[in-house]
Amino acid sequence: MKNYIYKISLWAFAFWFLLNLTAGNLANAQSLEKQITANLNVVGEVGYVTQKPANLQTVAGNILNVALGLMGIIFTIYLIYGGYLWIIAAGNKEEIDKAKKIITNSIIAVIIIFAAFAISNFVFTSLGSAIFGSTSG
Repeated sequence: MKNYIYKISLWAFAFWFLLNLTAGNLANAQSLEKQITANLNVVGEVGYVTQKPANLQTVAGNILNVALGLMGIIFTIYLIYGGYLWIIAAGNKEEIDKAKKIITNSIIAVIIIFAAFAISNFVFTSLGSAIFGSTSG
């Protein structure tokens, strides 16, 4: 009986706390939303006015970095999948060989992706300094 009363009291307190929390913060949330919207409008106006258009080198470099990053994530997940297959193989030789092949291929892919990132970063930085006379890239 004591335990039952304790649980009811705890639930009643939690319900009262949540009601007070949401009722008190509803007005604050609406004014906060107005402040955030106003600040974002100011930031958007300033960013739009002062932002220079990106050159082809920057756009191509960003696209390539995003693509290489996504491929790196995919092959890292594939590497984890190969490790998972090895764990659940339970001594089955064919499953272990399959997992080893997946792990080996994904490690090779990640190394190739890192090399491609390094090479492309070097090339785009060199192109930027040769074409635009700056070392930013």
